[in-house]
Amino acid sequence: MSFVSELEKHFKAKDTSIQRVMEKIKDPSVFDLGATPKRIYERKELFKVADLMAEYHAIGIPNNIIIYGPRGSGKTISILYFLDILKKYDIKTFYVNARDCPMSYSIYQRMTNTLKSGYHPIVLREQAQNEFKEKSVIVIDDADFLEDFEILYHFSRNTKASIILLAQNIQFGKRIDDATYSSLLPSKIFFSEYDAEALYQILKMRAEVGLYKWNDTALRLIAAIVSRDYHGDARIAIRALFRGALMDVWDQEEKIENAVIEAARDIAVTIRKIPLASKI
Repeated sequence: MSFVSELEKHFKAKDTSIQRVMEKIKDPSVFDLGATPKRIYERKELFKVADLMAEYHAIGIPNNIIIYGPRGSGKTISILYFLDILKKYDIKTFYVNARDCPMSYSIYQRMTNTLKSGYHPIVLREQAQNEFKEKSVIVIDDADFLEDFEILYHFSRNTKASIILLAQNIQFGKRIDDATYSSLLPSKIFFSEYDAEALYQILKMRAEVGLYKWNDTALRLIAAIVSRDYHGDARIAIRALFRGALMDVWDQEEKIENAVIEAARDIAVTIRKIPLASKI
């Protein structure tokens, strides 16, 4: 008989336990924080974005936007969801995260599918601009990480593309130089923290698609805790819902609270209870 370590026994037991619980989960992809769901909570601020883009689609004059909001306020998921709508109206879309591409040159590379370096910046920029001569929407997520604003200056002057910037820092716009800002002339929209009711609606939507069973009271408890202690971060709420499903203890308040704590550790955020000056 081959030797089986305690570690392997532990892994096998845990795996069997989770596999048993997973039979109660209808669609695990609903809890993938990196995926865009088929339905989202359509917050009212997103309709302001829709108004500006509808005007752009009808008239053809670009409307540039800066969307501010804390982590977990739905900026990314809302815009990715909306981009899928725009594609139905023959509007070309492009999305990039400035954490991955902090320089204009690297964004141009993504736009042109040019992976090799060595191209002259002006040549690469012109190639990128040619890709967006027609109606198009360019989204730069985590724009706080942009190290230069060349792309904003040249694209707002030389293309008909609308640019949407997603930023956490409310002061982000002040970093943009005057010449670029006056060319960009962005509308500013703020996505505030989700309140408990909004979080409950988000959780209910996910539960209906992803779970065979859940407890409505538990959903409201998760929403209340996340709204109170974790800046209304929807990512934590969704992660806590998934942990609650794995534990299958919807009627045990203490374990639901622990699921929220574990979810917050997963997302690695700081709770609201630190001093205001430190958060700033």
